Amino acid sequence: MPRVSCSRCKGAPKTVTPSWTRERSGFSLYFEAFLLLLMKAMPVKKVADLVGEHDTRLWPILHHYVDEAREKEDFSSVTCVAYDETSRRRGHKYVSIFMDMSK
Repeated sequence: MPRVSCSRCKGAPKTVTPSWTRERSGFSLYFEAFLLLLMKAMPVKKVADLVGEHDTRLWPILHHYVDEAREKEDFSSVTCVAYDETSRRRGHKYVSIFMDMSK
């Protein structure tokens, strides 16, 4: 992002935040959308390698949009829940699946 100096402020240069970015993301919204499509189909590490970034820069993007989507979810109509757990690999890493049984 471009940095500008103000002749009146005489302070440190400031980074311009364009309207086509999310604050502190470093990527355009279109590029974030592209990354999300890739991360939906591939492991984050593979996506990072593909776009030439480190995966630690991509995880916060994924978490931001997942958290945003979860805030909009409404489970008030759920009355009966079923769940199952299975180990992902040897050890204590599990995958849990929850399902609304009334639908």
